[in-house]
Amino acid sequence: MIEAENRLEESEIHYRKARLKGGSRAAQGKSGEAIGEYKMALQAEQNFFEAHYNLGNILKSQGKLDEAISHYRKALTINPDDADTHNNLANALRQKGRTDDAISHYFLPIRIKPDYAAAHSNLGYMLMDKGRLDE
Repeated sequence: MIEAENRLEESEIHYRKARLKGGSRAAQGKSGEAIGEYKMALQAEQNFFEAHYNLGNILKSQGKLDEAISHYRKALTINPDDADTHNNLANALRQKGRTDDAISHYFLPIRIKPDYAAAHSNLGYMLMDKGRLDE
């Protein structure tokens, strides 16, 4: 019992350190190190929303769209009402050429946060590109 508690305590400490280091590394432009820190945090806590969200952002910026999409989707299973994650997922889908999927995902952050200007703008451009001007 004590051994299990010690492992849980160690896991919690590692999780907190990785969470702090990942954000710090990303802010310093050290995306490779940040990815490693976030992945370590996810080993300690699989339902760590911020790690999935931030990994999605870093991976998308590196052009690793399939991995980014996967992390955005995992983040949304944890927090399905996060407008930014829906918008970023839609952006990644758009970059992959999956315009119909992107359009459907742009509607979601607008439903959650009706005044979300970036999502309205992104959706407008996508609909215009598809010739759906009346929407």
